[in-house]
Amino acid sequence: MTAAPLFPPLTYHRIRLQWCGAALWRLLRQWLVVLVIGLMLLGAFSVGATSSMAALVAWSVLGLFHAASQGLGQGLLAAGLHALVGAGVVLALRPVLWPVSWAQAEQALPLTQRERLASDAIVVALALLPLFVIYVAGAATWLMPPPAWLQEAKGTALLMLALSMALSHAAGMGVLYQLRHPVHRPPRHPHAASSVRVVHMLSRRQHPAWALVVWPLLRGPAQRSGRWLLGLTLVLLGLALMIARAHWQLAGVDGALWGLFLWSLLSMAGSSRLHALIQRELAPLHAACASLPLSPQHLRWARRGLGLLPLVLGLCVLPLALWLSAWPIRHTVEGLYLLASLLGHAWQFDADTPAEVTTPQVQSQNQTVRWVLTLVVLLALASEVFE
Repeated sequence: MTAAPLFPPLTYHRIRLQWCGAALWRLLRQWLVVLVIGLMLLGAFSVGATSSMAALVAWSVLGLFHAASQGLGQGLLAAGLHALVGAGVVLALRPVLWPVSWAQAEQALPLTQRERLASDAIVVALALLPLFVIYVAGAATWLMPPPAWLQEAKGTALLMLALSMALSHAAGMGVLYQLRHPVHRPPRHPHAASSVRVVHMLSRRQHPAWALVVWPLLRGPAQRSGRWLLGLTLVLLGLALMIARAHWQLAGVDGALWGLFLWSLLSMAGSSRLHALIQRELAPLHAACASLPLSPQHLRWARRGLGLLPLVLGLCVLPLALWLSAWPIRHTVEGLYLLASLLGHAWQFDADTPAEVTTPQVQSQNQTVRWVLTLVVLLALASEVFE
């Protein structure tokens, strides 16, 4: 008679589910203080935190339900667009759901394609569970009792919501499948010698630092940073346009104020991500050029300038957007907000400390404290911009 093992064997799916769940929980705890501060700001700058949260939850499915009430065609189109939110969540969480270390360990296991897909389905469902809970709560808000425009389309609205959730899950699995099976493109060769001549001509005429700062964003190893820089600039300019054209209210708060809150949050998050990409892609290149007659301090300032470029362009347009909005503004508070935004973002980039001075954990904590403090100051000033 053999004794039962003290620790029963775990399946691959259960091990990966526990690992991803623990990683997601650590990520949630890191951002918990930001969520708490956001709830406090909702309660301080609106009719109340509870009512504002309920309005945001209901707003998460408002566009989908409204399109479903207009007909099946518009409902299907809205469901496809609504599913992009879930796909974006999985794409943002891909370092947690599919890290490089886990990919290397999985290659050594005798797993079939069906087992890998089943494992992906489990972890994607786990990552999308909070978003789906918000969707269900928003649907319950609209259906108990339903408004007049939704009375005849309740079934269609629920069907479109289920379709959106299914498409979000499928898109998330597609993201993980693409990460597991990357497409290897052959290297592109120049189609004509004219472009090469233009590059060499500009390289000879420009300062040597031009080839270490700008060209890597266009043709070198920092093209991802270049795309992020362009995308963040367009997003901030688009938000400025939304502030200028916002003539609506949500949860008792003016639309322009919601737009300014969103501008503050996305500028902080986007600039932090852009700075991290620039440090990852350009800093090694600049470190390898230590023998060149270039000042390392100047290259460091150039990297920080690239990280601040979308914010500076957005701050140049934001005063015009505030002036064009339909709401009266306090010009003194507006100036303080613009100054605090620029100085706060520069303060984030100044948090880079040599590794021998602080440990990575302490450095990460310092950056988190600076990020949260700057965001709180910006949101507090933004709430006082409009009269």
